[in-house]
Amino acid sequence: MSFSKDGRSLITVSTEFRKPKPSNKITQDSRTAELKWWDVRSGEFLRRVLLGSEGINSVEATWSPSGDVLALIERYSPGQWIPVVGQQMIASDWVNSVELKLGLFDAHSLETRSKIEGGQQTSMRETAFLARMAHPVFSSNGELLAAVRGTDVKLWKVDSGKKFRTIREFNGDPTAIAFSPDGQLVAVAAVKGSMQGGNSSVRRSTTSYLATLR
Repeated sequence: MSFSKDGRSLITVSTEFRKPKPSNKITQDSRTAELKWWDVRSGEFLRRVLLGSEGINSVEATWSPSGDVLALIERYSPGQWIPVVGQQMIASDWVNSVELKLGLFDAHSLETRSKIEGGQQTSMRETAFLARMAHPVFSSNGELLAAVRGTDVKLWKVDSGKKFRTIREFNGDPTAIAFSPDGQLVAVAAVKGSMQGGNSSVRRSTTSYLATLR
């Protein structure tokens, strides 16, 4: 969920399953995604836009402070059947795959504003579970976008989509990002291990030099 700059509108993203269309292809699921606008004062539903393509797994969206740009992360887990030849027999095997897309779009028309450098990632087989792109966050002035990519946090220039900085070497996997009000600092929370008792840390870095403060 994300509020507009004037606080009058709210956007939400949802996914749902639909009956698959008749096809000779075997798909993992028929999940679709929608972006919806709501009037905050009345709770009235305003409009919806379908996101991505068939087979989308999940979506994250956030509104820029200026209100004219949306950052969207689309996650696909289509998988596919591939032929396997062994012992003079031809069979097929299901291969897991993950496709991740991060983009900047016009908040009203959803037309692409600028392509994000390194904003697409595809992984298959054993490395599919390592693919990660999450938690898009704008700086307070709307000039920078930060997001988790793999085990790093990357920052991009919103106007051009060019990569600005990369923050690495966290004590665990990044799980949350926050900019300071002046946009000069970015805080990243990281967690090591998912079991109870796992270690966690918070790291602060400057957006200009990324000097780590302990």
